[in-house]
Amino acid sequence: MYFRQLYTWRRLLAVISLIFSVPLLSSHASQDSNYPKVNTWHHAEQAIMGTRVSVDIEHDNPFVANQVISDVFGLMWDINNEMSRFKPDSLLSKINQEAASRPIKISDRLVHIIDKSLYYSKISNGAFDITVGTIGRHYDYRKRNKPTETFINKKLKHIDYKYIKLDRINKTIKFSNDQTKIDLGGIAKGYAISEGIRLIKKFGIKNAYLSAGGDSYAIGTRNKQPWLIAIKDPRKKENNIAIPVSNIALSTSGDYERYFMENEQRYHHILNPKTGKSAKKSVSVTVLGNSAMDTDALSTTLFVLGEKEGLKLINTIDGYDAIYVYPDGRAVFSDGLKKRTN
Repeated sequence: MYFRQLYTWRRLLAVISLIFSVPLLSSHASQDSNYPKVNTWHHAEQAIMGTRVSVDIEHDNPFVANQVISDVFGLMWDINNEMSRFKPDSLLSKINQEAASRPIKISDRLVHIIDKSLYYSKISNGAFDITVGTIGRHYDYRKRNKPTETFINKKLKHIDYKYIKLDRINKTIKFSNDQTKIDLGGIAKGYAISEGIRLIKKFGIKNAYLSAGGDSYAIGTRNKQPWLIAIKDPRKKENNIAIPVSNIALSTSGDYERYFMENEQRYHHILNPKTGKSAKKSVSVTVLGNSAMDTDALSTTLFVLGEKEGLKLINTIDGYDAIYVYPDGRAVFSDGLKKRTN
């Protein structure tokens, strides 16, 4: 059995307030406007990994703060340069070009990420599968381009995480299918957030916030108040809400980030590996937990699985919870969140 209950969007605000036991504020008002200005806070943004990366840290020494922010961005750029499929000289591109013919030596971080990807592929029966990049690379949402049915049908047989042969000892990867390609878009940003937070903590910083697109992690508080992280209404921007959180990762996967409409059909970037097409069982899924890499992978996984199977899976994973949100205002919570409302 799984939990299912109807909520209006206003009711969702009240329920989340009960879950976290602190007031909620509408996210269309900026976070800075809700808190007094203090000179110990430092903020910076850059466009990295195809999205906006934002850093906020509290430190009374601006030189230390700037060094931390610089190091975080440097780390993000390193990860991007290694894992971007759009960069022909990236290690990921080399893997996709050569791993079908020979084992490719990879970094410790790629061993870790691919190993984690394979773990989520196994427990989700392939709902999470980085080999979906075999077809995913042929979509262009800005240009409103998608592969033909004939092309998808030809390529589907080359999508299967079992084609990935990862040698964890020798740190190599090989593909057993000569047309298989991988894409780390469903886990790399979460990994980057996790590593960025690890770096921030090494400086002894107690209060900070790091985000990259739909993935984020909040440390401590913002001026003694919980951090506010927005969950978007899947269809109405003015109805966005903000969840108050502290010392937790949060990732949201939605069909409204990268998409185009054609003949009343929505073509978005979260693909179902079983069909090679946009996943249709979900609209928006938010996952909360200890690791941003895991919440990133899990939000994608649960989106593809849909509500029934997704909640069944998340309810077996300690320390992680999920919220499915729908355009009609319906919100469905995993067991961990449901218990906190009772």
